[in-house]
Amino acid sequence: MSRKFEQSFKMLFGRSARKLTYGAIGLALIFSALKGTLIYFGEMAFTSLMLLFSRNRALNLRRILAISSLTVAVVAMMELVLFRPPFSLFLMVPSITSLVLLSLSPENHIYVVPFIASAVIYSEISERAVIGSIILLLALVAVKIAARKLAYGEDPFFLFSAFIQSLFGDSNSFESARELLGGERG
Repeated sequence: MSRKFEQSFKMLFGRSARKLTYGAIGLALIFSALKGTLIYFGEMAFTSLMLLFSRNRALNLRRILAISSLTVAVVAMMELVLFRPPFSLFLMVPSITSLVLLSLSPENHIYVVPFIASAVIYSEISERAVIGSIILLLALVAVKIAARKLAYGEDPFFLFSAFIQSLFGDSNSFESARELLGGERG
């Protein structure tokens, strides 16, 4: 038996995910036309490949497209609102992708791959981009360790993962998803 908030989230994201995906792809098209570049679709391909590479049970191609298009739409909107040129906030894409991967499978260290891949890609652009990517990776690892200590040994990313799995995975409730993922994590 699932809780009311689980049912509400499932209804919200289940019904509106397709509309959000189409809207985000539309925004990426509009921003690409306004800025005169196709870089946003490269960022969408990067995010999609990283999520596909993770092989998480909760991710299918439709959800990967939704997450990657929303990620790129957020980055494009931030660049437009801040009057920045395209690709100036390029480290947001691996950051958001890593947070999604960490939220979906916290026991797996796959969340470091977007930062490593971006560091390799950005090595052709500038040395500062590589250093920024490595600093963000170290900061994410530090946040994960600090969050575990603040939560008295319980991994909050694991709890959030169980919640996501209860919404979109095979299990029907948070408790069964938590047991399926491995029970108590300490």
